[in-house]
Amino acid sequence: MLVSLLQTSAAPLAGAADRLLPFAGIAVAALGAAALWRVARRPRAAADPGGALLRGLFETSPDPTFVKDTRGRYLLCNAAAAQAMGRTVAEVLGRTDVELLPAEQAAAVRAIDARVLATGMSVTVEEVVGEGAARRTYLSTKSVYRDAAGAVVGVSGYARDITQRKADELALAETNRVLGEARQRAEAASRAKSDFLATMSHELRTPLNAILGYADLLAMGLPGAVSEGQRKYFTRIEASGRHLLSLIDDVLDVSRIEAGELTVDRRPSELSDVVEAALTLVRPQADAKGVALGASTTNDALRYVGDPDRVRQVLVNLLSNAVKFTPGGGRVDVACGVEHDGAAAQVTVAVRDTGIGIPAEQHGRIFEPFVQVDGGLSRRAGGTGLGLAISRQLVHLMGGEIALESAPGAGSTFTLRLPASSAGWEARVRLGERLLARMSDVLTAYVEALRHDPALPGAAQAARSALEGHAGALLAAMAHDFAVLDDGAADRGSLIADGGAFKALLAERHGGQRGRLGWDAPQLARDFAHLGDAIEHVLLGVPPRNRDAAALGDQLALLRAFLAEAEGLAVDGLRRGVHTGSYPVPAAAALRTR
Repeated sequence: MLVSLLQTSAAPLAGAADRLLPFAGIAVAALGAAALWRVARRPRAAADPGGALLRGLFETSPDPTFVKDTRGRYLLCNAAAAQAMGRTVAEVLGRTDVELLPAEQAAAVRAIDARVLATGMSVTVEEVVGEGAARRTYLSTKSVYRDAAGAVVGVSGYARDITQRKADELALAETNRVLGEARQRAEAASRAKSDFLATMSHELRTPLNAILGYADLLAMGLPGAVSEGQRKYFTRIEASGRHLLSLIDDVLDVSRIEAGELTVDRRPSELSDVVEAALTLVRPQADAKGVALGASTTNDALRYVGDPDRVRQVLVNLLSNAVKFTPGGGRVDVACGVEHDGAAAQVTVAVRDTGIGIPAEQHGRIFEPFVQVDGGLSRRAGGTGLGLAISRQLVHLMGGEIALESAPGAGSTFTLRLPASSAGWEARVRLGERLLARMSDVLTAYVEALRHDPALPGAAQAARSALEGHAGALLAAMAHDFAVLDDGAADRGSLIADGGAFKALLAERHGGQRGRLGWDAPQLARDFAHLGDAIEHVLLGVPPRNRDAAALGDQLALLRAFLAEAEGLAVDGLRRGVHTGSYPVPAAAALRTR
């Protein structure tokens, strides 16, 4: 039957010989060594072009292919198999592994052959062949060979040289071990530092709070009458103590940020509330120095997405710095507004002062920890240089940024930008919350759709875990994106890039797992279509195959944009696995995905 098939397809096969040779190993694996043996034994007749092509594929295949009888004698092998043993084909035929390989390797190979003959089942195992520099590792697949009557008369097999892959795996394992040990040391050092800072915080705060408490009692005159001069001393003690407490808080914030332990909230909030709170806290400092403090806004109803406590902390730092570096008689103004970048919007708070200004070459450095613009002035003004570094990190955690415009003698403007809250953003947050809450229902609907799709091979019999693949992790990432992406995200080139490499890796791994199921790119597209339908049907009540995105709004547009990009990355992962041979696929599927 095989030879007949090749004979009826001889012309197109012969014309494609050059294109098929790179897939010789796949073809040999798909057709079977035993069938090749039958063809190889046929006379090389000119009237048998299909058989000649098949013999050519067998002889030129880079993968060792062979047939042995029940006593282990080689009845057939190609040049790759003979070369693996350091022999010629003529030297291999008629001999056994005991005669061709070192004793330990021969015993291992014969044990596998015996298991195949005893069970009649195919096996895929790793086998080592050769010694010294010629030592190679192969992934071998072996099956019983039966005669025309169905009796077992030998073992047939083929192998793939995985020596380099094994070496890469060992190198990767060693690298991971070294990196793991380095990470453990770094984590231990970070924990030790955090523990030290936490301990020091407690040890410093306790006596400082006691000092502040007693100073307050003395200032109140509880132990006895206090003169005006003494009251001033107590006031200075309190001010100095509170300054030390603020420094401790700054150091702890830097430590938590470096350790990745500092978290911020992200919720819609009124901008006017935090601006007014920050102005109230800084106003006594400005009044004491004779610096005018004012505020203006273009919209009293501005709302941002962020953590109100942390936004107030940032604004207090910016305002305090502005007052600190502005001479008496100067002015500090706060201006609030909104900026639009396409569909996205950002709320802005600009803090402008008439102070000394900052040279251009210092603009980047002042956001680094423990860095201040001018040593002499900084010593007069005080501070540790941590405030701006902490502020920038906090703003980044909330999805915003801090920009600086300044020149010596012309004052400075620090502009805080935060994502603006919108009806669309709040709707996406609710959709993300529903997606997380109903994840199990979505995955159930998705798996059932896959099982009932006749175009997906093996889906009906596959386990649920195999069909889910990495879809659950992708859905969790999608739910997170609904909260952090801005209103213009669906119009940009890459949604997944906004969230880092993790989601891209998930999508590629999902495609690779589908490749191991034997699916190709069109079948992967059906996979993602089913996933999208399940999400839309469970969360939005959209009937399957309803593609009216305009009627469903921006939420559905963003969802589909995410799935489309994830599908593209998944196809890349599937094709990469086919081309590198990291998982077996049918020959036809391999040709389709090139």
